[in-house]
Amino acid sequence: MDHNRVILYIVTAINVLAFVTMGIDKLKAVKGKRRISENTLLILALAGGGVGFSLAMVLFRHKLSKVRFRVVAAVSITFYWVVLFLFIYSKTGNV
Repeated sequence: MDHNRVILYIVTAINVLAFVTMGIDKLKAVKGKRRISENTLLILALAGGGVGFSLAMVLFRHKLSKVRFRVVAAVSITFYWVVLFLFIYSKTGNV
């Protein structure tokens, strides 16, 4: 299998995991149950799950009032797009 495809699958899996984990945490918050630690959520975002993390924040209206979460979301998405840009353009030889 082509390594580009493997990278795509890994990044997709991390984003899905971040999205689902944020959803589970929101559900637990609503039900008053024991929550997923904030550090776990932030690590998932910084590990490449920024897009899923950010989508979950907006769709579930979860952690939007926490500045730290908004900053991590912005940083992780920016990093994601920079890496994606460099990855794409390194293949074409333009960078």
